[in-house]
Amino acid sequence: MKRFYFFASLLLLAFDGFAQNQQILRDDLSGNVYKNGGSNSNIVGSPFFMDEWTPGVIYLKDGSKADKFQLKLDIFSNELLFLHQNKTLAVVNPVKEFVLTPATGMRYLFRCGFLAVERNTDATFYQVLQDGATALLKLNKKSLVDVAEYNKASTTKEYSLTETYYISKPGGYAIKIKKDRASFLEAIGDTTGKLKEWLDKNKNRCKTEEELMAAVEAFNNLY
Repeated sequence: MKRFYFFASLLLLAFDGFAQNQQILRDDLSGNVYKNGGSNSNIVGSPFFMDEWTPGVIYLKDGSKADKFQLKLDIFSNELLFLHQNKTLAVVNPVKEFVLTPATGMRYLFRCGFLAVERNTDATFYQVLQDGATALLKLNKKSLVDVAEYNKASTTKEYSLTETYYISKPGGYAIKIKKDRASFLEAIGDTTGKLKEWLDKNKNRCKTEEELMAAVEAFNNLY
């Protein structure tokens, strides 16, 4: 009987140690000190998707996650940042996806791992606007541009935002599209014409982000 109690105690200790290790792994992020390549007090604007630190969850490629850090996304350098002991660090762990949940109640999902297209690599973070077997992605990208000042010979630098949309197909392919019905239908592969019928019926012209999201959701339901 004593032997049984001893064995049970060992199991409990092993389980407790395992649980503690899992908790440690859960938030075991590593990072490098963040150095923004475009950092300059003379630059107008910021390189971030959202300027404020935001609660969020990071899902890593090894299956673990971190959910106790404040996050920011630098869309100039494509770096995911986290705040640790008042230091800004760039995540170096391989990331699968992450979610930003600001106080507004909105939820922003970002994902990487798609096949390279144009200058984007498999490490590029896309915002997932509509998820599913076929997904609607949005690339939020900031670049530095020179802006001429009125009646002055000098120029100033500022961050300029561009938003590009993609259709993600099974296999990790990301196909660039325009806010246009013809471009959308060509990329999504409406082989039977069911989606075109749905677009006609719902007077969806694929001209806005909301219309594109509704169209992708309809496609996933139809096929």
